This record gives sequence, structure tokens and C-alpha cells, in this order.
Amino acid sequence: MKMTKEDYNLLKEAIIKQGKLEDLQATHNEVISGTQGKDKEMLFRWEIFWRVNVQSKIKTLLMHGYTDNHIDTALKQIFKEIRIK
Repeated sequence: MKMTKEDYNLLKEAIIKQGKLEDLQATHNEVISGTQGKDKEMLFRWEIFWRVNVQSKIKTLLMHGYTDNHIDTALKQIFKEIRIK
């Protein structure tokens, strides 16, 4: 993963602060069941990322030169760690 541990932890903390894990799971279920498309898991990850981005200082991640792939890799790992699926 190209993201620094510090930035990774900042993103993870912001996602966890976004809401209770039950709320994240409910959003996941809504996106998965109510959306058309090939990669619903990716859609869910980015839905949460943009919610967090608007409400926190995560915008700095985008200014650190991370690509969408770098951020998505980190998001996959974070959701695996907090067991949202």
C-alpha cells in the first residue's frame, strides 16, 4: 500500500467516527441491494469515503498525491479490519 501509516490511520479513524458500525453496515446493505452496477462494493467504499471527506480533514489525502487506486486499496483494508461486508 502506497499510503503512509499516518494517513491510513487518519482515514480509518474518520471512517469509524462516521457512525456506529451498525450504521455503516446498514449503508453497505442499502448500496448492495439498491444499486445497479458491476462493483457495488467499490461504490460502497467510495460513498463512505466522500461522506468522510466532506466532514473531516481527509481532503489532505487527495493533496498528498494519492491516486484513486491508493485510496481504494486503503479503503478495502479498513473495511476488512472493521468487518463491514
